[in-house]
Amino acid sequence: MESKNKWLKIRKLFGENCFKIFSDRGGVLVGNESFQILVRNGQGDGMTRVAVLPLTKLEDFDFWSNLMIDANIFLEGKFNIYLDDCSTEDISHELNGKYAVYYYVGLVLFLEIEKYEE
Repeated sequence: MESKNKWLKIRKLFGENCFKIFSDRGGVLVGNESFQILVRNGQGDGMTRVAVLPLTKLEDFDFWSNLMIDANIFLEGKFNIYLDDCSTEDISHELNGKYAVYYYVGLVLFLEIEKYEE
């Protein structure tokens, strides 16, 4: 699949669940008061589109692994997605659960395996 067509397909699948963050270090900064990691965005500096989508069936792992790059990152617990990958000052979204992470040319997916209640 041509990379532009692939990007457009992923972006369409993200739909209205997509939000933007700023990437000065080429990624998406996630964490809390105990840890921080930088998830690659596959593009570098600029705007990164992020989506949080639910796992609806086990085949979703294969689907997203074939469409995007599996970051080999699994996150569990309560953590933040920060608005800028250089700062923990501004929180874009807070997640609480189990997530697998995927990326592709400026797109990052947090695939929600399980959502935890507060």
